[in-house]
Amino acid sequence: MSNGFQVNFSVSDFQAGASSFEVPVTPTSVISAYRLLVENVSGGVATLNIQFWKGDKVAGQETLTIDASNPPGNTLSVPSGVDKAVGTFGAISFPMGTVVVSVSSRDP
Repeated sequence: MSNGFQVNFSVSDFQAGASSFEVPVTPTSVISAYRLLVENVSGGVATLNIQFWKGDKVAGQETLTIDASNPPGNTLSVPSGVDKAVGTFGAISFPMGTVVVSVSSRDP
């Protein structure tokens, strides 16, 4: 897999919907995410709500639950026929840490 996009989100006093990203995607794209917890935080999950777009219309939506602590983490394949993904965080149940999100292309 080759990386096309990666972003790190810091979690502290998090509010749902406060952090988002937009990235172009192809039918071979895979969205992956994992969490890095700070010392004394032992668990928790984050949800990432992803809208898939084709042109200027929403073509679908998926939710990625992030509970993995190491790459590649939790993954979601991009549906065919879309050209953009917009991700917005939903609930996060751990008080502090980092969520790493990447979009890469898998080999056809």
